[in-house]
Order: sequence, then C-alpha cells, then structure tokens
Amino acid sequence: MDIKKTLLDKKFLGETSEISFDKLLKEPVKNSLISHIKNIHQFSLYKLFKLIVKRYLVDFLNLFIKEKKVYNENRSVREVKAKYEKISGLYIDKFNDEEKMEEGILKKKDFLAFNNHENKIYLIKGGRAIKPITNIVSRFCNHHNLKSLIEVGAGELTTLYPIIKKINNLKFISALDLSPNRLKHGKAFLKKKNIQIDHLIACDASNIPYEDNSFDISFTHYCIEQVPHLAKKIIDEMIRISSKYILIVEPSYQFSNNITRRNILNKGFPKLNDSHFKSSKAKVIYRDGLPFTRYSNYAEITVLEKINKCDGKPILRYSPSFKKNDEIIDFSNI
Repeated sequence: MDIKKTLLDKKFLGETSEISFDKLLKEPVKNSLISHIKNIHQFSLYKLFKLIVKRYLVDFLNLFIKEKKVYNENRSVREVKAKYEKISGLYIDKFNDEEKMEEGILKKKDFLAFNNHENKIYLIKGGRAIKPITNIVSRFCNHHNLKSLIEVGAGELTTLYPIIKKINNLKFISALDLSPNRLKHGKAFLKKKNIQIDHLIACDASNIPYEDNSFDISFTHYCIEQVPHLAKKIIDEMIRISSKYILIVEPSYQFSNNITRRNILNKGFPKLNDSHFKSSKAKVIYRDGLPFTRYSNYAEITVLEKINKCDGKPILRYSPSFKKNDEIIDFSNI
C-alpha cells in the first residue's frame, strides 16, 4: 500500500479551496477557531521564550525524579480524566451535527486544514476533522486484511464508528479510554447505530490490560497529546499489544506550521520525535505529516510494523470487571 499516495488523495474530502495565511488573518472573527488562530499568532516573543524555557526545565527535572512533571497542569492524568468525565457526550452531539450537515439538514461549515507536503492551507466545504483518519485506517486495514483492532483513547467512539463501517473483515474490536463516562456515552451512541463492539475498557493507556500481540492493529487519534509525560509509555504499550501494525495520529511539531507549533507549546502537548517510536519490537515504516488535518492542531501519522508479525489473539490480563486499584472496567456486558 502506498501510504503517501493514499494520504494525498482528495477525493474523499469534497470541495476544497486554497487560502493564504494573510487572508486568513483578515477574516472577521466569525467563530472560535479563527479567534484561536489569531490569538496564537499574536503570541509575543517573550511568551514563546518562556514556554520554550519551561519545557527544557521540565524535561531536565524529569531526568532525576520519579513523579514526572508536566508542562501544563491541565495535562496531568487526574485533570485530563476529570475534564473528559465532565464533558462526556459533547463529541457525540458534534458528530450528529456534522452528519446533519452532510445530509443537508444543517448548514455546512468550512473546515480549515493544512497540507505540509505543499505548505498550503485549505478551506474544505463541509469538511470533517475525522475524515483523513477514518480514510487511512479503514483502507490500511482492508489492504492488509486485518481482523482485530483497538483504538487507544477512543473517547465516545465517534472516530471508531465510521472506521468500523468501512472495514470488511473485522472479527474483534476494542475501545479504550481514560473516562468511563465517555465510554458509556459511546456505547449508547453505537447502540443507536445498531453496532456492538467486543470490549470497552476504561483505564490508563500506559498500562493496557491485554496480553502481548492481542490485536492485529492498534491506533490512536489525538490521545497521547493529553498526557505528554506518558507518551513513550503509551506508544510502547501499543507496540506490545499489537501483533502486526501500530498507527499513531497526534499533533505534530516536526512536520507542522507555526500556529500548531505555538499551540503545542502553549497547551503542553508532547513534541514527538523519532525517539518516541524507537523499539526493539517494531520498526517505523512511515512517518510524516497527515494532510488535510486541523490547521491549528495539525497532525502527523506514524505507522509501525511489528518485527515478528503474527495473528492477533485478544486476551485480557484481568477479569472483565471493575478493579479499584487499576480502574479497569469492561462495559461490553453491562
């Protein structure tokens, strides 16, 4: 499969038009996205300097302490879990609104995207942020005839749902998220779509409760960004539980634009680099920017292949019930 060719295919996007950054800055503040971009662009050199210095200091301190510090207090596991528990259901509301836009029930909105291969900004008519990832994951799974899949950081299953619909031969599907409430909302969301998946696991992704080589593929989409101090552990866990492939889509500092880079520094997201993906069990077969994803939080895609591939056999390490110490819940039978 030619991954780059697949990523650059615009056919699934709909109507696209190029827009310059200067023109974007002159746009009236019609929505929170334009306002957000303008605010980031106006960061002073002093603020940027402080963010960079803080990051280096935190990285240095973390070399010597066990309890890792974070660049932004909102990025601690406790804070992230509390935030998403509180807003559970909002992503489903957004997904439903976007479906109504595609059906013509609601007025379509433009989606602002970036393509690092051309260094261009695009307005995509009625575009949806999840389309690039659902397109590549589903096509990748069908090309390699993958039969078992887990999404790490699955939230309310609004990314997983369109992927499931497009994959031909899935036999086992699991979704993992830090927030139990989000998974409960996601289960109800899929029930309305007449879809049931095998496991819904609520736990910390740095300690995934599956045996080695459980899934043909594991993937994540804007998940690791939330807990930067756990980035390497989560990637290592995804490699461990995967039997063939690992696909990671996260905000990119290396392949991105200045707005996303400033956003990453300000939000305290990780600056992913080659060391995050270094492993004796898997090799990187593709890593680059993911075209046509959010301009203000542009993503990269990394695809890893297990060195010793085998068929996935999903086996839980713990019984599928609530465990206080591990905070693991399997909702599949509730």
